[in-house]
Amino acid sequence: MEESIRGKPPELRRAERQARAGPVLVALRAWLDAPLKQLSQKSALAEAIRYALARWESEQVKIVVA
Repeated sequence: MEESIRGKPPELRRAERQARAGPVLVALRAWLDAPLKQLSQKSALAEAIRYALARWESEQVKIVVA
């Protein structure tokens, strides 16, 4: 991806990165949410997923999902 936007203005590079990252982040969020319903809440995996999701909103400020 970086090769295709190299040399372009910063605003265009940022917009392209966000456009490509948006669908990936939406899929990642769904992938993280799904197993929580099936896992024991005390499992290490459930704790790790909850840790990631607790920080999800603050990271969304940095990456605007298109």
